[in-house]
Amino acid sequence: MCYNLGMYKVYKHTNKLNNKVYIGITHYTIKKRWQSGYKNNPHFNRAIINYGYDGFEHEILADNLTKEQAEELEKYYIAYYDSTNQDKGYNIEMGGNHHGKHSKQTIEKISNAQKGRTFNEEHKHKLRKPKSVKPSQEWRDKLSARMIGNRYTVGRKHTEVEKQKISEGNKGKHGKRVVCSDGREFNSITETARFYNLPRHTVLNMCRNVTKKSFKTDLFFKYKEE
Repeated sequence: MCYNLGMYKVYKHTNKLNNKVYIGITHYTIKKRWQSGYKNNPHFNRAIINYGYDGFEHEILADNLTKEQAEELEKYYIAYYDSTNQDKGYNIEMGGNHHGKHSKQTIEKISNAQKGRTFNEEHKHKLRKPKSVKPSQEWRDKLSARMIGNRYTVGRKHTEVEKQKISEGNKGKHGKRVVCSDGREFNSITETARFYNLPRHTVLNMCRNVTKKSFKTDLFFKYKEE
């Protein structure tokens, strides 16, 4: 795909699983910009590591813009999607080389500029898309393969002897005890995750009631009541 280094585009990355968005500008293709990385944005960079390119929907919101036009639209879309709110997006700045929050005057200008603005039916349809989007099986398989275990044990399952050693070795260590739906008890989240070869956050999220179930396992976990 060709790109024109003289013109800019405003783009949006949308997480297919949680619908969080990132707004940016570039004069490259979206994929080329993605490949250059977002290491100055730890919040978004962690999401990239966890979900990968295929875990996001990639859209061009506006094209063939000057840098100044792109920066103004970037500020508008960041405000529109509230993407500096970490519950909704991955932006850590307000766009257009602007650091920190918009002033009241800027917010009013953005609001006034958009009054009476109409969207075409395609754009309206995208805005009406449900917040919860089920990821494809292919993407889930890729994420599962990347997350299970660690860099030394990816794809490897513990033997029963190893599981017993892990359990014995972790006895007495600090941490809340965890109860599994199969009847086993463990001294900590880490011990539980190691025993079942699961990502630590999978067990942690269940114990905290953030999630009820995971596509990585049919088991359920909770903290033991003292």
